[in-house]
Amino acid sequence: MDPQPLVAQTWDKLSEIVYFLWFFLAAMSAFGGSFLLAHAIIPSLVTTGHISVRVGRFYDPFFIWPLCWLWGWQSFSWSRR
Repeated sequence: MDPQPLVAQTWDKLSEIVYFLWFFLAAMSAFGGSFLLAHAIIPSLVTTGHISVRVGRFYDPFFIWPLCWLWGWQSFSWSRR
């Protein structure tokens, strides 16, 4: 059984899949990084005294930022259909 050669339409579909995989990787890295910063790093630095409690109160945007990433990912994926 011989493999069939890839035609232009197949390459186009493969490039679209790879594009989505790279975008997904970037979105999930930003999402995970924001949650890691908000849940682990900032509270730990406040507890150990490396940053002040006043500065530690500004971690709320890091909870909202991942939600914006999720909303952007869903909007992007729905717009490509």
